[in-house]
Amino acid sequence: TLVSFAGGNSSSFTAPTTNPRIDLLVLNSSGALERVVGTEAASPTPPTYPTDKIVICEVFNRVGQTSVKNVDDTVQGYISKNVRPFLNLGVSGAGSTVDQKRLWGCNIKPNTTTKIDVETGIVEVDTVAGGSPEIIELTAAITMDFATVGANGLDTGTPAISWYHFFVIYNPTTQTIATLASQNQTSPTMPSGYTKLRRVGTFYNTAAGSASIRSFKQIDSGVGRRYLFDGGPINSGTVNTATYASFSLTAAVSPTADVVIGYMNSPAGISSIKMSHDGVNDQLQITHGNFGTGTPGIGFNLVMTIAQTIYALRNAAGGNSDILVVGYEESV
Repeated sequence: TLVSFAGGNSSSFTAPTTNPRIDLLVLNSSGALERVVGTEAASPTPPTYPTDKIVICEVFNRVGQTSVKNVDDTVQGYISKNVRPFLNLGVSGAGSTVDQKRLWGCNIKPNTTTKIDVETGIVEVDTVAGGSPEIIELTAAITMDFATVGANGLDTGTPAISWYHFFVIYNPTTQTIATLASQNQTSPTMPSGYTKLRRVGTFYNTAAGSASIRSFKQIDSGVGRRYLFDGGPINSGTVNTATYASFSLTAAVSPTADVVIGYMNSPAGISSIKMSHDGVNDQLQITHGNFGTGTPGIGFNLVMTIAQTIYALRNAAGGNSDILVVGYEESV
């Protein structure tokens, strides 16, 4: 039976007598909120999750509390873990090995060559060390100004010709959400008061000492993200050998990219072109008696097992092929 939840209040979360206690807030099959009471202990653990109810959150209760807050102020009770299942959205990016915490929306897009907007969405943030996740909602877009330093800007220094990671950051004390750009994938220099973060994307700056963000379009709204370049393909090398040669994609795809997207053209007279992730095993191949006139070739979505590196060959002398990259995929 489909039950609609019209909203409502739970019963009171009472203060424990001697030691802290973790309770559950659940939604029952009638569409009503219930409290599942835990056990007091010096280091309490949540009660067993009921199988016939939807768990909304865990609530940490303290001796002497008079209220329950959504952040830990070390005095009152607080929502210690938000576990709503409908927030557990997202898809896996190809070749991903990252810890895929909850993320929906929060797409990034260039706003001039010096700024990037992060759109509305829901994201799970945590400290760098992990262990205290919190789900927050961006109810309005936030602009990161790459020409400034601090919250909603670059974490430190001046812009370089480099890949940058885009973070949503959070100040639990003031409940403030902001953005941050950093060359450091996991441990950016955080502004004062901001202790939780989540990487939600990457972008490339094309100028030394100034903000000049390369234009792109980011699609897919979960943890698997795809970026396509607005400014046309990036030529990443010329294939001119009949054996596999490696090609560096450091200026074309992020160091966190799992998949490179592009095409390899081929002049007349070349009957076979191949691509590989390791220079040994063929991943893509196109064979034809003769490509004829013009520059037909092969499109590819190639999984990379070596960061920012692919391999390619063409089987005949007298003509060269260009590797043209139009985008990439990563997991965040």
